[in-house]
Amino acid sequence: MFKILKQIFYDHVEYRTQILRMAKVDKDRAFKGSDLGWVWALFRPAMRIAVYYFAMVVGFRASRNMQGIYCSYFLWLVAGLVPWFYMSGMLTGGATCFRRYKGMIQRTSFPKTTIPTIVTLSNFKVHIVVFFCMLLLFPLMGYKPSIYWIQLPIYMAMMLIFTYFWSLASGLLSVVSEDFLNILRTMNAAMFWLSAILFNKTNVHNPLAVTFFRLNPVTYIVYGYRDALCYHRWFFEDRISLLYFLAVSAIMIFVATKLYSGLRKQLPDIV
Repeated sequence: MFKILKQIFYDHVEYRTQILRMAKVDKDRAFKGSDLGWVWALFRPAMRIAVYYFAMVVGFRASRNMQGIYCSYFLWLVAGLVPWFYMSGMLTGGATCFRRYKGMIQRTSFPKTTIPTIVTLSNFKVHIVVFFCMLLLFPLMGYKPSIYWIQLPIYMAMMLIFTYFWSLASGLLSVVSEDFLNILRTMNAAMFWLSAILFNKTNVHNPLAVTFFRLNPVTYIVYGYRDALCYHRWFFEDRISLLYFLAVSAIMIFVATKLYSGLRKQLPDIV
């Protein structure tokens, strides 16, 4: 495991320039042929946020059940949806990373460990744009920046590390089995509702559900953003949830490195 992690580190240091260049090309390719280009990066999440807000406020009146937050329900909703948009894209997008770069794996000696990073950074570029737009909403709606905001880069770093190893593991599994990729696509919508994004997880008292929320890395990152922006809590205050996230991340790293160790030589033939 540590030998693979060392290789991953050195691959990224040596090929850092190529990784950044290819991540840019990967994202530019997504908007190729569109006159609006990067406008879609903001328009799509904005439309989804508007629909969710209308459904929750008008339909379910969820804003009545919010307590202990230092912002409006709308901003609370945005603070959870912004990291979800990135992570939901990586749940399936990360799983297809090796399939998308099949030709490069088969024809070049470019290190395979960097391919999940290309996809991760490509999606993260959009997340950064949406993220700063979200931050601008707070002062525009009358809420001053808080010292708790300084921990947002910590949650971003944890999110990036987790999604990289998720992409490495799921990308290898999806190459081996098409069924695994189909399961992920099916579970994407379910994960949205199982991550307590539209409702407040503190209102759920079922012990099984509470444990699931703690085991769910998506929930941890979503509520990490909300802790910094809406609840004004430090990341170390909820030590139990932090330990759960670190434990799940450690398992993900172990699984990813073991899969890569076993499949790296056969990858050009099976991809």
